[in-house]
Amino acid sequence: MIRTPADLAGRRLLVPRRSEASIDFWAASTFKVYESALASANLTLADVDLVEVYGDVHRIFDAATATDEGRRRWNLHDRNSFARAILGPLVRGEVDAVTTQGPMGKQIAAITGARRVYEQTEEVDPGRLANNGNPDLLTVSGTLVDEQPDHVAAVIRVLLEASAWDRDNPESTVDLFSRRLQTPAVELTLGYRDIPTHLGISLPDHTVAVLDAQQDFLVSQGFVANRFDLGTWIDSRPLQLARTQLTPG
Repeated sequence: MIRTPADLAGRRLLVPRRSEASIDFWAASTFKVYESALASANLTLADVDLVEVYGDVHRIFDAATATDEGRRRWNLHDRNSFARAILGPLVRGEVDAVTTQGPMGKQIAAITGARRVYEQTEEVDPGRLANNGNPDLLTVSGTLVDEQPDHVAAVIRVLLEASAWDRDNPESTVDLFSRRLQTPAVELTLGYRDIPTHLGISLPDHTVAVLDAQQDFLVSQGFVANRFDLGTWIDSRPLQLARTQLTPG
């Protein structure tokens, strides 16, 4: 019985792969969740059996140009493709553990009777918290920052204003996400804790440490060929300028 990360030792862990992807974002995220979960129990990836399963080609073959309907179709296709890749091997008994994100974890648990044994978003260790998309990064051309700092700051200012609106209007924020992700609001609130409070723009002191941990992992697993100095890549000036442009109240 798997009840804690320590119980994963010697077990079969699913790694869904996308053979057509030039960068397998999905697999990299899965590997990182497993590494973090195992590290919390003083284990490593060498202590488990990683079962790689290659899924269907991840595209809609009759897709037309981008439209609202097309985006809705893609969201549904993307979510269902992910669910099939996870559910199939688990239900057939081919693997002992899988990773999910957001509301899908609750859905799969309800359908299969599976239990959660690790939640990466609750980690306090920066190295184990890091993953693709955590933190989400706002990136722009360095030339643009140097030559048009006001333009960059203006975009960030709007994002800061939007995050303030989110905090003041939590129900409306969840409703917007529900429509955008085509997921019932109740499932969103179960899958993502306190959505409105996690949409801010910031640059905390531990940012470099978190990103360095993720970079180390991606290099060690062969997803990235070479390291670079993240400290020279992060620029706090646009955020500082944007904060001076905010209207009081």
